[in-house]
Amino acid sequence: MSGTGEGMQPTDGPAAPPPPMGPPPPRAPQQPDEGLLPPVAIQPIPGTPYALALAGLPTAPSGHAAASLPVGIASVLVSFVVACFGVAGAQDGWGLTVAGAFALLAAFAAVAAITLGRVGLRKVRYGVGRVTGRGVAVSGIVLGIIGLGLTILFVLLAAALLR
Repeated sequence: MSGTGEGMQPTDGPAAPPPPMGPPPPRAPQQPDEGLLPPVAIQPIPGTPYALALAGLPTAPSGHAAASLPVGIASVLVSFVVACFGVAGAQDGWGLTVAGAFALLAAFAAVAAITLGRVGLRKVRYGVGRVTGRGVAVSGIVLGIIGLGLTILFVLLAAALLR
């Protein structure tokens, strides 16, 4: 038989002391991770060595507001297509028909831009600083109104050139 005994593991040294009871030692402040906001306030919890950190919420852009801008731009661009087809086909008689088809597309895009912009503004208003995009929503609404106005103007121009 061996002197160490069967089934016993040799140890590397004396046993580690048990962890101390009480509050943990203070740690050095660490750099916040990327994307995390620093705490807004730190409130100590009475009777304990701990504190409650109130974290700030990051802001987020409104998706509806962001969508209203390119749709508004598209409505203005398609309204110019209405003008091009209305003028180009006025002599042959097909201009008003093709311009009318594109006018429907431009009108749908304009109404969508106005609706998306209004919903985006509502989300920004009720988001209480957590939702951004007010300027983008207003731009989408304005471009939608301009696109709708230009579409109506260019359809009337195509109709006048037909006669």
